[in-house]
Amino acid sequence: MRHSKNCGCFGKSKDAAVKHWPLLYEVMHGNIKTNREIFKTCNHCFINFVGECCRAVLCEVLPLADAEYKKLKPHRKDLLLLANQKVPFKNKRARLIKQGGGFLSFILPTLASALFSVLGSVFSK
Repeated sequence: MRHSKNCGCFGKSKDAAVKHWPLLYEVMHGNIKTNREIFKTCNHCFINFVGECCRAVLCEVLPLADAEYKKLKPHRKDLLLLANQKVPFKNKRARLIKQGGGFLSFILPTLASALFSVLGSVFSK
């Protein structure tokens, strides 16, 4: 399931993470019904950001424990579909609506901690 570490993804997404933080917070703490409504109404940029987060997990840019990778294993097809840039936007949105953001609960806390460490270094300068 893991890709090479040198795939170069997740470089430009710091600004996108700051921009989409309120929506990410709602997805992280919401239930499946509210997550489905969020994915039905969100824009193209947010879906691309979720795909970029999935790509970061596959490329091991976001550090996850082995137990978290085991929890993500049943969702590997979803991760690969969202991470693939050649998959149309409609297919990605449909997959997110169908599964309700279940595996994002494993990814988003790690993303949040990485985001806060980056923001702390930006604001300290």
